[in-house]
Amino acid sequence: MALLLDMSPRFLERALYFSHWIVTRADQGKISKNIERIRDAVNDEMQEIDNSRDLERKRAIDTYGEARLA
Repeated sequence: MALLLDMSPRFLERALYFSHWIVTRADQGKISKNIERIRDAVNDEMQEIDNSRDLERKRAIDTYGEARLA
């Protein structure tokens, strides 16, 4: 079945046992009703990702600078 669905057997097993959810249908009414909250959540997550990336970049630059000076 995993081959037919083009997914790994492990992921299929997780989906079948409900440890992960697969979206098969979305309620457009609920999406429209909550679109601002959804956008805010997405923007917050994107900001968190950007902050994490910037912090990792700064750490890498600091590490490289220290190694270069040593």
